[in-house]
Amino acid sequence: MKDTLYLLTFVGSLLLLPKFAFAIESIVIQGEVRGEFYRVLLDEEGNKVVNEDRIEENEFTVRVGLNGHYHIATERPKRGRYPVDIEYDHKVEAGFDGADSFCIFHRRRAKPLSHVSPGNRPPSITQNGAILWLTYCSADYLDNLIDSDRKEMPLLWRGYARDLRAYGFRIVPHLTEGKLRFLESAEFIRDANLDMSFKKELLRPMIVPPSNWEFRTMLKDSWKDRKEYWPDGYQVASFKTLAFTNIYDLQIPLQVELKVKSEDMNKLAVDYRGFSENGIADLYAVFQIQVSSVTKRTDNESFLPKIPKFLLVQDRRFRTKGTNRSLDTISYFLSSTNNAPTNNWLPSNYPMLVEKAAIKLEERPLLNPVYQLAKRIFLYLAMACGVAVVAYFMIRDQRRGRKNNNGSK
Repeated sequence: MKDTLYLLTFVGSLLLLPKFAFAIESIVIQGEVRGEFYRVLLDEEGNKVVNEDRIEENEFTVRVGLNGHYHIATERPKRGRYPVDIEYDHKVEAGFDGADSFCIFHRRRAKPLSHVSPGNRPPSITQNGAILWLTYCSADYLDNLIDSDRKEMPLLWRGYARDLRAYGFRIVPHLTEGKLRFLESAEFIRDANLDMSFKKELLRPMIVPPSNWEFRTMLKDSWKDRKEYWPDGYQVASFKTLAFTNIYDLQIPLQVELKVKSEDMNKLAVDYRGFSENGIADLYAVFQIQVSSVTKRTDNESFLPKIPKFLLVQDRRFRTKGTNRSLDTISYFLSSTNNAPTNNWLPSNYPMLVEKAAIKLEERPLLNPVYQLAKRIFLYLAMACGVAVVAYFMIRDQRRGRKNNNGSK
């Protein structure tokens, strides 16, 4: 009987063990993030005119664990004297579990949408959310970047999934010291050595491959604009921490400012050596973070966003660029259990996802170079025939007109 009791006690302790064995120490940071965007125009006399184009303010909560995991949540933009654009009117959550990034857009007038991608960077997030990630969650990513040869960091305040103007920049970061490290200061500098051919640019991991001719043209235009807007060596943005707290033996940024210069500097013939004296006329945007509270937590709660009742997921962990076929995303639906939010995201090795990715890749059109060349030649011949037909009828009408004029004389 005593042995049985000891056995039951031992088994019971094993059942309780995970609750404490997997308890994670983390820091919770709350406050407000603000993005102020400017539009620089020229008046009739060629003078610069600056307009406040949009202001976006969000309350936020960032939780960062000692294990490198994180969770970012921004509330819907505050409503003030500036109207809130429906494009930005949603709550956003992003999380990282050590391998993959998960993001949910809780849209006001539509069902939630999610993006999943490999690596420590949210696959799709708002501009303010990206600045929060850069400040509090990017240390491990920047460490790997510093050790690499390219040291390239896309401009996170741009739509870096659909805009090639966000690339071709290197970052010079400075991180704090401690168990948890945060970004203290950084410069974003244009580096022409990071430019690639257009075909290689389309293979960037975060770029959505063009699905039609219009999107491809838009990407190519943005690739060309990058070279026109910013000269090599030009500092396009400056990040700095204005105030710290040393609570819990950590240097935690309390007040942050990121200044981004205007993207059409060449057209406005602005001096490239620095910001203007008033600090506004040459700016595209100013991002500011103001922290209101910092607390410490020790528990086993997941860092991943909780799955709502019904969620459409666009999963980019299976992206591949093969010699015959290519695959960008797979889509599927997730739902919470018994209408209660859950963190049960599907891992990349989940059999259903692996099978779905294989089937979709098999359904993709062949990337046969000969076939693509023949298709292009056929298209050019069709266009040439169309131009020839139009030219024929124009010349015929002109000749008939001359004959009629001569006959009337």
